[in-house]
Amino acid sequence: MESDDLIQKKIRLGDELDNSIKQIIYGLKELQISLKETSYFFITFQLLASGIERLMKCAICYGSLHLDDQFPQKEIYTHDITELLQKFRSKYFKTGSKTALVDDLKFLTQDVLLQSLIDSLSKFGNYARYYNLNVVTGAPKILNIEDIWDELQKKFISSRPDLMEKLVEEPDYKMVDNEISNYLVSCFEKFVRAIVRQFTLGDMGDEPKRYIGSYYHFLTLSDDKIGNTDYFDKFFKKEIKNPIAFSSSDSTKRKTIDSKDYNSLWPFITTNSVIVQKHQNSCLTVVINNMTYALNGMAMQILKLPTPFEANIAYVGRSLRPFIDAANSL
Repeated sequence: MESDDLIQKKIRLGDELDNSIKQIIYGLKELQISLKETSYFFITFQLLASGIERLMKCAICYGSLHLDDQFPQKEIYTHDITELLQKFRSKYFKTGSKTALVDDLKFLTQDVLLQSLIDSLSKFGNYARYYNLNVVTGAPKILNIEDIWDELQKKFISSRPDLMEKLVEEPDYKMVDNEISNYLVSCFEKFVRAIVRQFTLGDMGDEPKRYIGSYYHFLTLSDDKIGNTDYFDKFFKKEIKNPIAFSSSDSTKRKTIDSKDYNSLWPFITTNSVIVQKHQNSCLTVVINNMTYALNGMAMQILKLPTPFEANIAYVGRSLRPFIDAANSL
């Protein structure tokens, strides 16, 4: 039986994986907006650098847990994403005979522009995140976000003779900005997809599969969909979701939880008893007053269900984690 400490560490790692994907999604949304509407790139880099760094650290943790039967320690105490990627790729990235994973490894190791992009994020994390404070305190090595961005732009444009020609003959900066934005978004999508496909198709054990709802969007991106997602429309435009009526006629696994048996603050406003459910497609849901609501990202995406918080039937600030864990354990 697993110790309580190990269980808590696994839960915290799952939360961190979810945080990393959310930061990446927010960063991609900002990247698409920044190039179209503003020249302020700091938030974009902050979100993407932090999100990618967190994702790589989570991936190393899952790989270490599965293959070494322990979590890593000091080897992930770095902001250098290039270094983290190298550690993950050399020790935990497995291709087997799967063509998709072979292609992923080729992309991660041979794509020159990807290497420039990861290097830019690493430079930001190490030397530019606190540029102004570094200037004030006289830090030994300082980089400005504008310098990192300009270098990245130049490398991309120089790899595209058609863009160079456009800029020289008929300067169309908006078109070039759109091309850069589309490229960077596509590159990030392929990178994240390559990492999370290891969670399901590689040799990473069952633990990261529990959180497939968090990274489902990137996992299921087909090649023809790369670069075509409008991240504001998909993740931030308000979508009206309605709960669905509870039905007990399927093979879904279920468990009833009553407030009198609950050892923390009961989160639900309108009832003292709920049913948590685990569906065959990894969706986790909760039945409240005979209506079904989402407990994880998969249920929100596939079943188009609101969470209890969105439906205003749960107290904001009270955790649903015990109910998610109970559903996951079914």
